[in-house]
Amino acid sequence: MSTMQLYTHPHSRGVTVSWMLEECQADYQAIPLQFRTDMKQAEYLKLNPAGKVPTLVHDGVIITETAAIVAYLADLYAGKQLAPAVATVQRGEYYKWLFIICNQFEPALTDQKYQTEVTDEMRFSLGYPALDVLIKQVTEHLSQNRYLLGEQFSAADLLLVALLAWGAVYDKIFQLDDTLQAYLDRAIARPAYLRTQQLNDGYLQQLNDSANTQAD
Repeated sequence: MSTMQLYTHPHSRGVTVSWMLEECQADYQAIPLQFRTDMKQAEYLKLNPAGKVPTLVHDGVIITETAAIVAYLADLYAGKQLAPAVATVQRGEYYKWLFIICNQFEPALTDQKYQTEVTDEMRFSLGYPALDVLIKQVTEHLSQNRYLLGEQFSAADLLLVALLAWGAVYDKIFQLDDTLQAYLDRAIARPAYLRTQQLNDGYLQQLNDSANTQAD
């Protein structure tokens, strides 16, 4: 399998993809980019017209959007068992959580972060509940299960943990109860997550060194 290229930034959703690549023990090259300069260059915009990260390039195919990349890698490295087999009931459960996380949890978290006023009429049209409703749903499920799909850690957990870390740990948008804290702690104790943090420290240093060199 050829080496993949991951365009990322250590303070972005690219960290989630880095974690997934480490879980898969993939052969990849990380290319850290600055937000307001590198990501707006014409050459990079050909890869990702949105001018953001992450972007994954594999065998000449360009894949953008964090969840899409994570789901792709889960299937590409099926032997790592980060997604249930296709055409199984468990796969349906996996899809359910993937889409709840992407289509409900993240938008609701963003509403909360920016204190967006959402009326009942707007909520009906948007099609996703308020953040507290989603947190209650996830908490009740995880009070009975080690991970979203039971005992097995999956790509869906990886995406949810990334949002929990963003919302509760970094931005302090909400607090984790004992159930969610234990779930988060289990996930971030994984060797792949710890490797990712070490790698990101290096990427940040690389970007800082580059910025200092340009300033000189």
